[in-house]
Amino acid sequence: MAVKEEVKEIVKGFTLPNEKITIRFIKRNKGLAADVNDNHVISGGMIEGATRKFCVPLLRNGGLKNVLTNEEKEFFENGHFNGVKMSIYSDFWKTQYVSLEKLDTILDLSVPEDYLKYKILLAWDDVIAPTLQQYKLENKGTYQFYITKDGEELKDRSKKLDLIKAAWKEYYKLEDNKDALVSIVYLMTGKKLSENSTMKFINTEVETLVDTRTKDFLALVEDPNFETKTLITLAENVGIVLKKNGKYETVDGLTLAKQGEIASLVNAVKYLIDPKNHEVRDLIEARVKTSK
Repeated sequence: MAVKEEVKEIVKGFTLPNEKITIRFIKRNKGLAADVNDNHVISGGMIEGATRKFCVPLLRNGGLKNVLTNEEKEFFENGHFNGVKMSIYSDFWKTQYVSLEKLDTILDLSVPEDYLKYKILLAWDDVIAPTLQQYKLENKGTYQFYITKDGEELKDRSKKLDLIKAAWKEYYKLEDNKDALVSIVYLMTGKKLSENSTMKFINTEVETLVDTRTKDFLALVEDPNFETKTLITLAENVGIVLKKNGKYETVDGLTLAKQGEIASLVNAVKYLIDPKNHEVRDLIEARVKTSK
């Protein structure tokens, strides 16, 4: 600890973070691992005990990628690695590498050697996701590992749970509304349910969407224009509104969009919520009601 305190006095631009990170292997059941169970030695696509080594990556010009900032280099050269040149051109980096395996690897970033390993891994941004959030946002097929900080996954699980609770709360408001449920299935999957479908079957279809596409479900039912989207869906189901090449029009040939606009679902919704077109909306609603 005395060394760290001395270094902080020398270089004020950088200090080692007091946190730990975990590098997790991303399981992908494909190839030889396609049909094996989770306990198999090759489950997830990597053999138990095997390692993958990561050194400082090469640039296209053949040089090494610079993994440290100037402040970090100065910090280490004046402290823990005193007397060692941390330049990317130095021989120091030729012996630096990180071994990762199927099991979690934990690095303590307050330890200089672990911090260097962390920076090397960050340089492999096509293979290692720098954060859990980045992994979930992009989920590149090239990712083999992702990095997560202490508490990050717990926070992520908490957010997921809140999302799931909110989705089910909205679902329970609609579980007896056949029109809304049928529209949800169509708007989210493009599947038209039969008029003879039982409520039990329809509920099961929507419940599956709540479970598997929670975020999309919430976005749809919380959309202020959900009611109008439902009206268009119901009108299309009974032939009052037609969809031709992705464009919406009434059975009478009226285009559901402003002049000069393509009658997409978005524009059809805008058209029907416009007070100037309330007569068209009223007529569609009346015809839908009569058709039941």
